Amino acid sequence: MNKWDTWSPELYNDSGLPLPPDELMPPLFKIHLNTKKPENKRFTPFDSIQLDLIENKLLTPEGYDRDVRHYVFDLKDKNIKYNVGDCLGIFPYNDSNEVDHLLDRIKLKGEDVLDVIKNDNSKIGFHTPISTSQLFTEVLDIFGKPGRRFYEFLSMAVDNENDRKYLKHLLTKDGSNELKDLMNKE
Repeated sequence: MNKWDTWSPELYNDSGLPLPPDELMPPLFKIHLNTKKPENKRFTPFDSIQLDLIENKLLTPEGYDRDVRHYVFDLKDKNIKYNVGDCLGIFPYNDSNEVDHLLDRIKLKGEDVLDVIKNDNSKIGFHTPISTSQLFTEVLDIFGKPGRRFYEFLSMAVDNENDRKYLKHLLTKDGSNELKDLMNKE
């Protein structure tokens, strides 16, 4: 849980501001089924270089509320120059067997090809068309823990009034510990 999630419920309580409106934001993307073959390129953000991870060491104690790690990457033969303050992005993949299971449960076919278009027609961070399997394996974080924003949107979308009240409670100062527990649940 980040610091914003910890103190944001207090912001509205202490400032006397009205709560944000209960409106769902418009979708950011349009997705269409396509008959073209995808390019079959691995997901690599623009202007990036893939590196092999050769060491992954946990620095924080087991059970600590943050997972801080020391990573070592193989830079041999990559001709990479970096300076203090440069950033490294990590783009992990979801397990393909788990993705296949999820796609089966939500009745999508991994071989279906999709066009993904941002509503404002700006660039997206991956090539399109893309197969459903590749989108769910290489681009989307489908098994991550939902954050506060997820529960905010869920509270706006749920039909059951009791569920809506509970979700809204989680977003208040009084419900912040319950929200933290949900967000950290295994």
